Formats: sequence, structure tokens, C-alpha cells
Amino acid sequence: MGMFVALTPTVGVQMILGGVIAHFLKGNRAIAAALAWITNPLTMGPIFYFNYRVGALFLPGDEEAGKRFIDAISPASLTNPSGWWDAILLMLQELWGVAGVLWVGSVIVGGVAAAISYPVVLRIVIAERRKLERVRTLPSLPPREPKEPKAKPADALSDGPEPEPAESAPEESSK
Repeated sequence: MGMFVALTPTVGVQMILGGVIAHFLKGNRAIAAALAWITNPLTMGPIFYFNYRVGALFLPGDEEAGKRFIDAISPASLTNPSGWWDAILLMLQELWGVAGVLWVGSVIVGGVAAAISYPVVLRIVIAERRKLERVRTLPSLPPREPKEPKAKPADALSDGPEPEPAESAPEESSK
């Protein structure tokens, strides 16, 4: 559900909307909310451009508003640092004139993307949960005892023959 919401023109409320819908559909709220970040200021132009083009295949719209909208979200206008904010504002102004076409395209693209991504994400989540379950069910190991260093043989320590121990003189006590 998060992928579907992420590809709709609901910028600003996508995280909340995805989380609420996932809650009611018993989905993963965290993943649904995180997927909202697919549509961000850098990617919403190309995503909405594609969605609009798909929607225009199915629904006629205001041609002039469509051209202004496409110009506003074209990569050339969004990559120009001086005109980036102006392009975003123009896109938001023209959004009302192309909303129907954009929504139709967004529903189609979002539906297809959600249908493709759901099984992929589901397999990833299941695999990660199984891995976590295996880690949780491992028997606890006893604490490791520190190993004592191995002693080297006496002949390996010296270069020559071992010196003989010196005899110690008995101690005399004075009275």
C-alpha cells in the first residue's frame, strides 16, 4: 500500500496516509510510511511527469495546462538551480488544471508498482524474520574460558646447553 500512496500526488501527507491505510489493511505501517520518501523534491518531477503521460493515454485533459505542467516538471527546469523553486511553484499552480489526468496516471502507475513490489518486499520481510527467529532460537553458549598460553619446550628457549643450577650455601644464623 505504501508504494501505491508514494506514487500519488499526495505530497505532504503521504507518510500519514500510507501508515493509516496500512493500519486498516493490517499491513506494515513502517514500510508504508517509509515508501512515501520515494516521492521527494528531487524525484516528484519525473514521477509526476511519467504519471501524467500515462494518464493522458487514458483521459483527455486541458492541453495548455498539460504543456505548462510538463514544462514545470521537466528535468531541465528542475535541474536548473536558480529556477528549481519557481518550477516547483509553477507545478503546484498548474496541478489543478491537470489533476484528473495526473490522478488517473498515478492510480495506474501506483497500482502496477504496488503489484510488482508487494511480493518482492514480502519475501524480503519473511526472509529477515526467519533469520531473526533462527538467531533467537540458538542455544546460549557457555562463557569461554581464557586459554593458557602454551609453554615452549625448554630446548626451544635457549640457544645452548642449560646452565646447571647453582648450589646455594646454607645460611648461618648468628646468635
